[in-house]
Parts: sequence; structure tokens; C-alpha cells
Amino acid sequence: MSRADIIYRVLSGTASSEEKEEVERWVALSKSNREEYEDLRLLYQFSKVNPETPGDSRLPERFERIRCAATARLARKARTRQAYRLAGALACFGLAAFLWSHVLINTQPASLQFRDEALRHVIPVVERRFGVEVHVDEDALKSCRFTGTFYRVDTPDNIIHSISRAVKANMVVIGPGKYRLFGGDC
Repeated sequence: MSRADIIYRVLSGTASSEEKEEVERWVALSKSNREEYEDLRLLYQFSKVNPETPGDSRLPERFERIRCAATARLARKARTRQAYRLAGALACFGLAAFLWSHVLINTQPASLQFRDEALRHVIPVVERRFGVEVHVDEDALKSCRFTGTFYRVDTPDNIIHSISRAVKANMVVIGPGKYRLFGGDC
């Protein structure tokens, strides 16, 4: 017995419980199976001809109902496809925005590295990189030599604190993004 015969038996109400389960499993396998079943169900529902009246005058009306149902189903499918395309486009846009912002945020090199450089050269690099201000009170402190490497995870507070400890200076946070180094014994 073909699948179409089994589906016809299910639709006509003459199928066994095993046949009903087989059709349900088949319908659940894929979207195209569900669509095919829906098409067959619509055809069965709207085109049944009464065998007692061979020239059924309502046949054109039934076919018109089939056409309307098929048209409505196609419209639903088109709306669903459009919704999927829109969701896909939004997902792509979101991913692109995320990647773009991630690249912009992480355009800085992974680390800052200084090798035996005077603070007068180190401090401007840190200020530019992190958008902070560091005031060094004594000229002698600006001549202190510094060696160190800072990775992307370091914050300006940690970096400036490390520099101040290395040159044995005191650090004071003046305000958001503003620091003062004084004293020191390099």
C-alpha cells in the first residue's frame, strides 16, 4: 500500500491506529512532509464528490474553496519565508555590529612594553593609550628609568600604580582619569 493510500485512509477515517501513527511519524520528519500532508488534506476536504450525484453542481464551488485555501497557504508560507529572511538579516547585522565594535575596541596592541625608558617617555604613552592625565611633580622623577610590560587586561589604575611602585613614588588619584606622582627614589 502506498503512502498516498495510507494518508487517504487516515483522512477518510478508515485507517488503523498503526497507519495513523505511521502517518504522524512521517509528517513529523520534515517540513516538506507536513506541507504535502496539508495539501492532501485540503484536497480531500474540499473536493469530496458525493458518489450518489455524478454531476455535482457544487464542484466548481469546491474547487474555488481549494484554490482559496491553497492561496492562503501560499501567502502564509511567503510571510514565514519573509520573517525568516528578516530574522536572518537582523542576526547578520547584529553579528556584524558586534564584530565591528569588537575590532574597534581591540585595535590596541595586546601589550605595552617599556625597556629602560625614562618616565618622561613612558607617561605620555600611557596617557595617550588610556586617555588619562598623569602629573609628575618633580623633574628628577621624570628622569627615572622604567622597564615593564602591561597586557590588555591591565587598567590605567594598575599600570600607573605599578609604575609608581617601580620608581618608589607616591600615587594619588586626583579624579576620574587623573593621577599625580610625587616623591620617588629611583
